[in-house]
Amino acid sequence: MDEQGRPLQHETEGTASDGSLQTSRPSRREWHTLMVVICERPANPFLVVYHTPITLTRAVVEGFAPGRPGHPPPLVAALLRIPGVQGVQRFRYELWVRRAREVPWLALLPAIEQALQQHWGSLDVRTWHPEPRYLTVACPGLTLAPPLVFEGIETAQAHPVARALFAIEGVAEVLCQPEHIRVRKGAVFHWDDLQPQITAALARVSQGCSWGGS
Repeated sequence: MDEQGRPLQHETEGTASDGSLQTSRPSRREWHTLMVVICERPANPFLVVYHTPITLTRAVVEGFAPGRPGHPPPLVAALLRIPGVQGVQRFRYELWVRRAREVPWLALLPAIEQALQQHWGSLDVRTWHPEPRYLTVACPGLTLAPPLVFEGIETAQAHPVARALFAIEGVAEVLCQPEHIRVRKGAVFHWDDLQPQITAALARVSQGCSWGGS
């Protein structure tokens, strides 16, 4: 976290032989630095969402549940071992944890956040406060029919605009519509940092390719 509370990168990314995203735990040198994580309690009483500054998956979403065949990542496996956790989903900058009906969050949250700290290092867990999550950018000449929605790094590779925007750390969703583009950011990130990068990326893409899409 910098002097203005902005997140610092705490995990390094790599690609496994199967093409999946892998992250490594923080080094000892980084361990003392707090990573900002925002805890959201949505309307669904059985769901808690942790917003992170690190990429958790290249896919739109990955889902895991206790007893499901496969080999979940170490953090997910640790969460699924907690009694009362019924499922975990990973988005680019969001970790969703679902609880069993009979187990209250008061009993679960300390164990969940202990698991997060064991895998991510020291955390500054903050309470969710609603804020503008979308930025709309006018793009005259952009013609798309129908509009295109990209919610993950992998799907974004299919279109040059989405690919350029998802290369920016903090971009969580891109909606391409006629004459404009809407960008959703991860909750931990700041528009003051992202907006200049988005503007520059769109300027580069508009010079290098046609705005037309399918």
